[in-house]
Amino acid sequence: MKSSGHSLILHLEEHRASMKRILLVDDDFHLRRSLEIGLRGLGYSVTLAGDAIEAMHFVEHNVFDVVVTDVLMPGPTGFELAEHVHAVKPNLPVIFMTANDLESYSQDRHPTVQAWRRRPEQTTPGRMGDGSLAAPLLMKPFVLSELVNLFELSADR
Repeated sequence: MKSSGHSLILHLEEHRASMKRILLVDDDFHLRRSLEIGLRGLGYSVTLAGDAIEAMHFVEHNVFDVVVTDVLMPGPTGFELAEHVHAVKPNLPVIFMTANDLESYSQDRHPTVQAWRRRPEQTTPGRMGDGSLAAPLLMKPFVLSELVNLFELSADR
């Protein structure tokens, strides 16, 4: 009996160590909360941020396996957050989500949109050959399994 308790503890520690640590950034509280509940239910560790400034702090002081961010938020955008993430932790994948068509973003305020429009279709987070951001973009609303599939693709990189 004692050994089965010990192996349960080891199993839980292995599970905890293999849990994908996600930083989820969106200014919509209800969306953040809904995604958090769904992802935690699937065994993911989720940290929430309501804006890019808060997320930048979390990235600098914590370890994550992936950042999932809305594109358009008050203050710095998801694009600006992604640039910061890649400056401080170049191997940390970023996944964008938006309810807007990229055509709706002002090119002056969001220069990264130009790279997005020119980029080949991306299925995994990373950088293109010219160093510009290349990351998956989920159009809201999306099914939770679409996001989870992108986590798994980013883990394989």
